Amino acid sequence: MAWKNLWPKELNQMRGQVWAGLRIAALCGVAMGLFLAKSAHAQAHSPLGPQNPRLQAVAPAPSEEILLTLELAGEGAKNLSLTRADLLALPQTTFSTTTIWTEGRESFTGPTLADTLSLLGEVPQGAQIDMRAINDYQVTVDHDLLSAKFPIIALLRNGAPFSVRDLGPLWVVFPYDSEELYREGGAYSMSIWQLVGIRVSPARAPT
Repeated sequence: MAWKNLWPKELNQMRGQVWAGLRIAALCGVAMGLFLAKSAHAQAHSPLGPQNPRLQAVAPAPSEEILLTLELAGEGAKNLSLTRADLLALPQTTFSTTTIWTEGRESFTGPTLADTLSLLGEVPQGAQIDMRAINDYQVTVDHDLLSAKFPIIALLRNGAPFSVRDLGPLWVVFPYDSEELYREGGAYSMSIWQLVGIRVSPARAPT
């Protein structure tokens, strides 16, 4: 249709439509540009990005990994989750001994079981103390073998942390060479490695 054949009113309507179309196209272009810029920014700052400089700051440090859970059942129930740093903050005991599971004399370092349990508060007299390994093996603590000094929960073996493959990262250990009492079945049974949990519950009523 030739422009000269249009009435002024029709011509103005067509001009309005053209300008409206141009404005819509411009707005779409701006929106697409903002979307692409935002996507690029998000990808550059994604914690999954292979070259993200913040990745190590976001990732939890090894010392923050939960190594041991403590549970106090019954009255005054309490649950604690302990990291390596928490365990190292307790008084540390170091001794060297041989074991029936390893070759030669080795040194072990860690807090005593008694000091670790004290984090739950005062343990009730005669309470049942169950220790659990990563494979759900459980053993009940013999109170006759529990003292203020031994056993320890070793988190260092020969001065260094040790892995699950090496019976770690936590191993209940006695100084087996120091007393015959620690070279008997009860102490060996309590020497649970790959320890992950301890539960303290009220003493069972006699049957």
